[in-house]
Amino acid sequence: MKLEPSPIQLRVFSILKFEFKTIPGTETLKAQDAFGKYDVDIDFAVNESKGIYFAYVKVAINNDMEPLQGYSIFAEGVARFKITDPEAKLKSDIPCINIAIQCLRNYIAMSTAEGYLGKYMLPTVNLGAMLNAKNEQVMTTRIQGKKVVRKKSTK
Repeated sequence: MKLEPSPIQLRVFSILKFEFKTIPGTETLKAQDAFGKYDVDIDFAVNESKGIYFAYVKVAINNDMEPLQGYSIFAEGVARFKITDPEAKLKSDIPCINIAIQCLRNYIAMSTAEGYLGKYMLPTVNLGAMLNAKNEQVMTTRIQGKKVVRKKSTK
């Protein structure tokens, strides 16, 4: 089957910042036991400038003030896209963010592969729920450039 190019074309992915630390401890760990306990925080933004789209993604894994034994990881990257179809531009945020997260996931996996617990794979994300939470966050903090506090419904 012949490859059909997507109208959303990844041009480049770059790592802006990466920190990987091994946190010592006293217990013997199995990778999956340790990894499952980590707090994972993800943030993202999509911007367009002169027809070029940028998806910024940052992830903090077990990067608290008192991290658990194992790995502590912070990674931040940006993906640059060219979007050739005007219809695709209207729906580009989700695919761009998804591709950028996947690029970051691959970078983290490669960077941790030789660590004592082995490769860390960033869990798959519910991007729809993340976008809803992000939209809610933006709506509560921006009205005419002023910070606004919106009350949550009690339903």
